[in-house]
Amino acid sequence: MQEHLCKLLLEFSSAGQERKQDRRAKLPLSQEELVELIGTTRETVTRTPGESKNQNLGMIQGSTLLIHNRPALQNLVAA
Repeated sequence: MQEHLCKLLLEFSSAGQERKQDRRAKLPLSQEELVELIGTTRETVTRTPGESKNQNLGMIQGSTLLIHNRPALQNLVAA
């Protein structure tokens, strides 16, 4: 489930604005819509970006997605 969510976050971030330290993108779906889309719990949708934050990969702030280390996030998906 985490891999599927990470894939979606990478997809959403690809349309985002590249900055020196991160890539910012507006999330097109609410957390509830993400839950329905990937068939998981809201806790997983909330927890996964937080776990990524601990690894300095990215995070969700409100309706904004911040990706700090896109290559590392891609490696998580590929693993």
